[in-house]
Amino acid sequence: MFSFKFMHNLLVVGTSSDAGKTSVVMALSRIFSDLGVNVAPFKAQNVSNNSCVTIEGREISRAQYFQAQAARTPPSYLFNPVLLKSYANGGVQVVVNGLVHKNQPISAYFDEIDELKCHVKNAFSQLLHDYELVIAEGAGSPVELNLLHKDLSNTFIAETFNSKIILVADIERGGVFASIYGTLALLSPQIRQNVIGVIINKFRGDRRFFDEGEKIIEEQFGVPVLGVLPFLPLNIDMEDSQSLHNYCQRRANVKIKIAIIATPKLSNYNDFDVLMADDELDVTLIHDFQTLDYFDLVLLAGSKSVLSDLRWLKSNGLFAEIQEFVAVIKCYAKNSMMLSL
Repeated sequence: MFSFKFMHNLLVVGTSSDAGKTSVVMALSRIFSDLGVNVAPFKAQNVSNNSCVTIEGREISRAQYFQAQAARTPPSYLFNPVLLKSYANGGVQVVVNGLVHKNQPISAYFDEIDELKCHVKNAFSQLLHDYELVIAEGAGSPVELNLLHKDLSNTFIAETFNSKIILVADIERGGVFASIYGTLALLSPQIRQNVIGVIINKFRGDRRFFDEGEKIIEEQFGVPVLGVLPFLPLNIDMEDSQSLHNYCQRRANVKIKIAIIATPKLSNYNDFDVLMADDELDVTLIHDFQTLDYFDLVLLAGSKSVLSDLRWLKSNGLFAEIQEFVAVIKCYAKNSMMLSL
């Protein structure tokens, strides 16, 4: 079994997006902090419209902010040197070292990838100097073969800093063996030899049913299974739109039914956290047309591209449905006022 004793940096990658990398890094940060290790989280590049203010007065992704809290260390811009926020017409707002750099098309962003690699390398190097252990989070999959030369969070970190690697696989999606085997097979030899183990995430049911699966992964794939994590609706924070699909509410005594219009350019997903955490609220995310007369309240959230989302609302009929909902509410309010008089 691999020993963590002499490890200075660890990279957590996933077989896919939303495999659970963020939560695993958060958990490991707290575990090592409990062991007395001075640990820092890191993600070279994050794509999220949700951010928090650091001790330097700059901004990083909320995911890295919460990971810093788990690690019991003050959040710094060094934990997330490149943050991308979706912008109008397929563009991005680029935040470098916690400060807004520019708004640009995604193609122009990739043209500057070498410059951004320098910022990432400097931030990670500084953390290695300041902390006993740095736990980096990858992005998406580490084997998007057409994007490897543009990848800041996976291969660049792994190759530049010779990182030990944990692979997180999402068994909830199905095809967990193929996703693990395929990912391992497509990794470069240098990176593959640094994979110290696999974590199976989002397992449902009796853990004993996966004993044979664990044996297959270890014997046929040649990599140890470090853990099998149960499916739990942690609902720590929603990082992006993919998280919206996996958010699981705990409803106990529903009193108010709320519809949130989930437009394509929806931003600030974390605004809904406080609503979804309340067991008296039934929150439904509306991704396409449906009638709204079931709901007590309809919320239109912020957008990074208002005109684009407005066209989407009108094209699928939700705009007219929202107008009808508002008209009914106004009528109800007017009648209630007249009755009170």
